[in-house]
Amino acid sequence: MIEKRLTIGVLMSIYKNDTPSELQEALESVSIQTLQPDACVIVFDGPLGTDLEQVITNFIEQVYFPVHVVKKKNNEGLGSALATGLAQLQTDLVARVDADDISVHWRFEKQYHLFIKQPQVDLVGGHVLEFEGNIKNVIGSRKVPTDKESVVKFMKMRSSFNHPTVMMRRKAALACGNYRNEKLEDYSLWVRMIMSGCTLVNLDEILVYMRAGVSLYGRRGGWQYFKHYRVLRREFYKSGFINFREYVVSLIVMGISSLSPNWVRTLIYTKLLHRVPDDITEI
Repeated sequence: MIEKRLTIGVLMSIYKNDTPSELQEALESVSIQTLQPDACVIVFDGPLGTDLEQVITNFIEQVYFPVHVVKKKNNEGLGSALATGLAQLQTDLVARVDADDISVHWRFEKQYHLFIKQPQVDLVGGHVLEFEGNIKNVIGSRKVPTDKESVVKFMKMRSSFNHPTVMMRRKAALACGNYRNEKLEDYSLWVRMIMSGCTLVNLDEILVYMRAGVSLYGRRGGWQYFKHYRVLRREFYKSGFINFREYVVSLIVMGISSLSPNWVRTLIYTKLLHRVPDDITEI
């Protein structure tokens, strides 16, 4: 019997504050994948500058797979943009790629082979190395649980996935409600997939170099961020995904992190949560 080949699509959202040089690096990391995608959907989340659009034009001219651009009139946020893009794709698998991160050149191939070997799996992520400025300036990492049981347990308190590393079955994600126009759109989707019986795992591999630094940690703090987190955790509690104790403890922990000064939050991430691994090797 001939094994059915699964098709792969890339899903990316771009908005006006993205940096052209960083976007170019992110797209180049897609173009050199050892397993090339079959399609790509890029959503313009509102009007872009000329420089960003030129980077996209150059990318389209250089790759051999079709690239479909969706232009939204207004900036509606990442959740809305990704929901639009995911609905546009027709591939079996969808790889998320951020506009400022760099995928390891064999990322798609490794994830694809796991889907083939384990057809019950609906989503595959992996670890990230965090860098600032130059890719060789690694300032942190985020390792995540790998097997299904550990993923679910960890998800009770924090997201078990690094969003820019994820590859998922398109039909499974759509069946669970797609991305929503909300903050923490990825965390919300992963929990809904788990509650629907999907199997989510991570490779024990570094799949993406992720830009980090003070600006990233700043976006993960403040009263507004905490309010969005609280709303989502309340939904998890009402759905039965977490119990009351897990709900309260998570709010206390996130409250301390979110409402602390940015320099304190930076220390929490760099010294405790996302420490630089001792065994970094060139990828």
